[in-house]
Amino acid sequence: MAEALSRYEQWLKSGAPGRLKLEEPEGQNICSVVAGRGLVRFKSGWRRWCLILATVIPGNAWKVFWFRRSGVKVGKNVFISHGAKLDWLAPWLITLEDGCVLGYEAMVVVHLYFKNKLVLRRVVVGQEAVVGLRASVCASMGPGSILSPGSVLLTEAPAGAVMSGNPAIEVNFSVRTTLDF
Repeated sequence: MAEALSRYEQWLKSGAPGRLKLEEPEGQNICSVVAGRGLVRFKSGWRRWCLILATVIPGNAWKVFWFRRSGVKVGKNVFISHGAKLDWLAPWLITLEDGCVLGYEAMVVVHLYFKNKLVLRRVVVGQEAVVGLRASVCASMGPGSILSPGSVLLTEAPAGAVMSGNPAIEVNFSVRTTLDF
């Protein structure tokens, strides 16, 4: 990851169309990527417009259509609930594999600002994985894994795991098969 970050910084210093701008208002470090000029600005604007449209438009088929236009890799039979948001900074780093579900107002984030560094990483939501409502995914999820509502996933979720909490950790639970009245 450190190598990728150093390459990214070199690319920005070598006259790249975008530049990294670090500011410290009120003692907090924030990072914003400022778009370049011409075609680069048009392309980044187009991707943001597609992401915004996909977030607010009703109907799963239209959401999938606009998310694909923004650069997100979307598999077959993916269900994206209303208000689900995908990271605007680098949508091409997001992969939603076949049969996964994004819950109401769920977020998939590919960039973090950590120790004065912008960290970009690929996020894959595995086959038939479920992201609960208002949950945030900042790392990859294995096939069949579940992220409970309101949780924040910062480490990779193994296949078939149930993750819960902030930060999310794997939880083990047993399902009762009989009802006692």
